[in-house]
Amino acid sequence: KFIVVLILYIDNLSIINSNTSSIVKLKKQLNIFYEITHLNLMTNFLGIEVL
Repeated sequence: KFIVVLILYIDNLSIINSNTSSIVKLKKQLNIFYEITHLNLMTNFLGIEVL
């Protein structure tokens, strides 16, 4: 089993998981109901650097 963490802040949604295939699957499911855009890998969140 994998844990998927969704962080929603204003109009941004961040998906965190160590399994990339589950992220791709979740993004496909979300894209059915919402228009989503993959911007890039997260480098910082609310002023905190993400490694």
